[in-house]
Amino acid sequence: MIIVYGAEWCQPCKRVKAHLDKSGKEYIFKDISIEENSEELNGLGFKSIPLVVSGDITISGYNPEELNKL
Repeated sequence: MIIVYGAEWCQPCKRVKAHLDKSGKEYIFKDISIEENSEELNGLGFKSIPLVVSGDITISGYNPEELNKL
C-alpha cells in the first residue's frame, strides 16, 4: 500500500499524485490539513510534504526515480 501525505495547495504533492496516477499505482492520499493526518505525519518523524510511504520505503519530496521503484 502506498500512502501519500500532502495538501491540495502543494505543487510537489500534485506532481507525486500525477506521477503515481500515470504509472497506474494505487495510493491513499492523506491531506495534512486534517489534524489526524498531520499528527500521523509528525508521528513518522517528518514535517515536510509530500511524503510517500510504502512498507519500509519513505520518499520525501517529489523524486520520480524513487517513485518508479515502488
